[in-house]
Amino acid sequence: MSRDGFVLATTQTHYLMYLEPQKIENKDKVIRYLSDALVKINAEREGEADILKSGFEKKIANLLDTTLQWVILEHNLTPYQKEDIESLNLVGVGFEEEPVRYYPEGTLASHVLGFVASNERGDKQGYEGIEGKLDADLKGKPGRIVEEKDAMGAPILVGGYTKVPPINGRDIVLTLDRSVQYIIEKHIKNGVEMYDAVSGSVIVMDPIPKHMNPVQS
Repeated sequence: MSRDGFVLATTQTHYLMYLEPQKIENKDKVIRYLSDALVKINAEREGEADILKSGFEKKIANLLDTTLQWVILEHNLTPYQKEDIESLNLVGVGFEEEPVRYYPEGTLASHVLGFVASNERGDKQGYEGIEGKLDADLKGKPGRIVEEKDAMGAPILVGGYTKVPPINGRDIVLTLDRSVQYIIEKHIKNGVEMYDAVSGSVIVMDPIPKHMNPVQS
């Protein structure tokens, strides 16, 4: 958050969709309904639907062919997309909250804020700026699933599992003033374009307290 009360970076709640293969009896129905729902979410152009549907059908079938109690099917679903799928009333299909980083002011102060992206393990991580420097403080602790396994490390079919909820990270308030930053970025953008410059920078200084110059008459 900026010092003048504007939210510069926040976390929105999206959802991951998971399957519980051992609870699903009518696998063909689940494959058909979910593949149609995922095509609706992901198809951007005409002609993509058939290709996407075939891919999703294979993906879901492979995920259901397992001894695992819990498998992830899809990430980053919006609340509306979640509600549409929930309305199908499919047994063995569930959702978990999944935090997604969102910047309400767009690119404003992006060089200060940094950004969040997936690392080599696929985990979300802060890079550059505040996001990178204070990554551990901001992201808190993720939730997880703990399931029972046998001595060989394989999931126990009749075993149970426990969901451990996530822990929220800290809020950070910057000394940066959003209103001043907006004006500065607007003017420097215009200046760079006007003079065809490669880049530009601005230093703003307002010294407080102000002192009378002793040599000034």
